[in-house]
Amino acid sequence: MSDLPTTPEGQLAMAATPARDDPRDVLLAARPFGELARGAVVGTTSARRLAMLRRLRPDLSYHLIDGDAQICMDMVADGQLAAVVCGRLDLGRRKAKVGQVFAIEQLLPDPGQGALVLECLNDRYDVIDTVRVLHDLRTWRAITAERALLAALNPEGRFVVGGYAADDGHLVSVTAAVLSRDGRRLARTFGTADSTEAADLGHRLGADLHAAVASWDLLAETGTGETT
Repeated sequence: MSDLPTTPEGQLAMAATPARDDPRDVLLAARPFGELARGAVVGTTSARRLAMLRRLRPDLSYHLIDGDAQICMDMVADGQLAAVVCGRLDLGRRKAKVGQVFAIEQLLPDPGQGALVLECLNDRYDVIDTVRVLHDLRTWRAITAERALLAALNPEGRFVVGGYAADDGHLVSVTAAVLSRDGRRLARTFGTADSTEAADLGHRLGADLHAAVASWDLLAETGTGETT
């Protein structure tokens, strides 16, 4: 789901969203993140993770990797990197040394991370009926909020977005943040609403964060410093 555009495809329907898997990020290393030596080189394939990691430990050196989980694991194994941070699900069935699983609050996932969607042509009602048994309503509501958040922000590469929503059957809660790509600027928000209002909540929080980013642009024009 995290790879899908927020604007609907004209001929495709989101037929079902199965129950969400683990959306958290992990550290591939022999020791936890806090125990890595100062200056250690840490790799990741995600600009979002890169910005958030820089805020957690600015004393480390970070490297953006173009490659899959296996390439990341190999770079740690042969000593090119001290550690790699990736999505827990990126590992698939690979056996890897996990030094730490990051809490959602530490590294907010990509909106939609850990969730799948089954798509089909929007006039294939037989397919939609068949896969409906796989649909998880709580996951759908949470993802709806996250996608509305992302659509309201429309980052277009100017900044990175983390967002995670959870639905307990009655209320949906959303934690979200935007960061400048260098990690120096951060805006964070949280909100709850009735589960039926998931999209409205995501859009409202996204609009709030969009206003924060607009203030960053103003600060850049005036030459003022770091914001949070």
